[in-house]
Amino acid sequence: MTKQDWVLLAVAYTRPGTPAPQGLDQLRLTKTLFLVQQRFPQLQGLGFRFHPYLYGPFTTEVYEATEALGREGFLSWEPGSRVRRFVATPQGVEQATQVAATADAAALAYLVEERSWALKSSFPEIVRRIYAEFPAYKEYSVFRE
Repeated sequence: MTKQDWVLLAVAYTRPGTPAPQGLDQLRLTKTLFLVQQRFPQLQGLGFRFHPYLYGPFTTEVYEATEALGREGFLSWEPGSRVRRFVATPQGVEQATQVAATADAAALAYLVEERSWALKSSFPEIVRRIYAEFPAYKEYSVFRE
């Protein structure tokens, strides 16, 4: 498993018999991967180098992975939008299904759970939770209630 695999799973994976994911914006993608990595720190491929930033944990590695997945035809997004919303292509969903077969089952289930929570949560709710559970990532925050 690689970082790119985990990014693809976060955006494109769906349990068999359930509808395809509706897409994930860059904030929710980054925070979902952060939460999974915190829960499974030794898991292969999840070695993102997160650091405190304006709205909590951040790493450019997530964006680099989405760019690579886009070039491979697995993800798409609307060009020029200020906040990117990543959507899996049909090839991306197929690839995610193949990758999921090799993923740690507990980590994959947790990723789906956290992604679902992130999709239902507002931006402030996400940031508040991250800061409550991981206060060190509040260091450079510009987030105000």
